Amino acid sequence: MKKKELKKLIKELTKKETATNCSGDLYSLGSKCMIRTVTMIYIGEIVHVTSGEIVLVKASWVASTGEWSDFIAEGEIRTSSVYPVMASVIVNRGAITDSCAISWELPKTDIDK
Repeated sequence: MKKKELKKLIKELTKKETATNCSGDLYSLGSKCMIRTVTMIYIGEIVHVTSGEIVLVKASWVASTGEWSDFIAEGEIRTSSVYPVMASVIVNRGAITDSCAISWELPKTDIDK
């Protein structure tokens, strides 16, 4: 491979991707979301965001979801534990593997199906 071709390939491989179809902040205050970390799944309402953390209220730890697409689309949960009403759950952003907005109601009680 020639030096010029190699430079072009390196430039292409290291260019930063930018989202063009997103509007607003990724983590909007007041929105409901699912956050999957390396070991846990959380759902809740976002009340604070920093460069290192996301703070949730009305939060639950989800132990078992069943079919993933049903969980994301409809909130189908097999097992979850609701945090106490006044609790704030702080999620380290470095531990997040993926997340998405959810439109369904957050559970108010523990679920064990």
